[in-house]
Amino acid sequence: MKQRTKIILTSGLLVAISLLSLGGLNQTRAQTLKHQLFMASALEGSDFRTVTLPIFEGRALGETFWYVVTESSDQFDAAKRQVNFAPKLGNLRGSSAVQQAKMVDGKLEVSASVDFGASWFLNPGSSVIPPENYEPGSVARAQYSPLIQLPNGIILNASQVANQTGKHDRVFELDTVNRQVSLFSSQGFFEGSKVWFTCLEASAAIPATLEFATWSPNLNLVPRPGSSDATSSRNGIAIFMNGQVGLDNPNRQGLLSFLYGEGDPQHVIEHVPDNTNLASNYSPLMDAHVSVWSSKALNDQTNTLQTRFSRLPNLAAQHAITATDGTAWTATGFVQNCPIISIDHVAN
Repeated sequence: MKQRTKIILTSGLLVAISLLSLGGLNQTRAQTLKHQLFMASALEGSDFRTVTLPIFEGRALGETFWYVVTESSDQFDAAKRQVNFAPKLGNLRGSSAVQQAKMVDGKLEVSASVDFGASWFLNPGSSVIPPENYEPGSVARAQYSPLIQLPNGIILNASQVANQTGKHDRVFELDTVNRQVSLFSSQGFFEGSKVWFTCLEASAAIPATLEFATWSPNLNLVPRPGSSDATSSRNGIAIFMNGQVGLDNPNRQGLLSFLYGEGDPQHVIEHVPDNTNLASNYSPLMDAHVSVWSSKALNDQTNTLQTRFSRLPNLAAQHAITATDGTAWTATGFVQNCPIISIDHVAN
């Protein structure tokens, strides 16, 4: 077996990972029936590895920041802003998971911002997972949340991407004159189809580092852990730890492959936007289900690429996948803010 080299990642590696992830892209495009862009305000790169969004000016305690809006809890407001409709964000109204916000002279005012001044670092070490040393490139200040409540009760997903301390690690290009930002995207799956998304915050330090996201602990206050029903504000996401590896392996998936520099981990998402459905279960607030293949699955090489969240409970019932500690597969306990941008509808 060819020896694999674990790598110390630096902030520039996201570009390399994005390029590596293009393996097999032409084959997938040939199978595509329809590429659907969920956010009309977004402009994707030709390979879908970047997305350009409008940016807006805001202030926190007198300091200027720049932010994007990707979701609204109100269908009419979402259509007006040309962003995703996420009705379950309405369950956050009045909770500690949101920042109260208001518009003053055309600028958003909130109480807290982000420190973008840290140097992103990840050293997998001998154990690889969890990594031995890590540091997210941006850290939320106390009370920060990307989730804001406007005076009219509408909840927006309004992630901050730049201020005087620096820029978000997913920022590829920032243009404050023309009011737009280009962000790196990641590729995952929804019910057999490829989806593209960008993760902007995570509630724990390790996933924030792995996703090149802002460490934002207040996201843990989002209701209801372990649930993605209409009373929750969460959406399931499966993050595989020990899927198969190999750059040209069609079953490649998971954090181990990612840490070998082979491309995106290819997370599996439970719900995607349905902007015309008032009862949509979509939320960008991903309830992480870190998934570990059993020893038997590894030995039998049945730890194959998974593309449908709906099939994972059956794998869990067969004890093929478990939680990280070997107990029953369930939500792990952290949240990632990953707005979904687009989807390829492909033939089964």
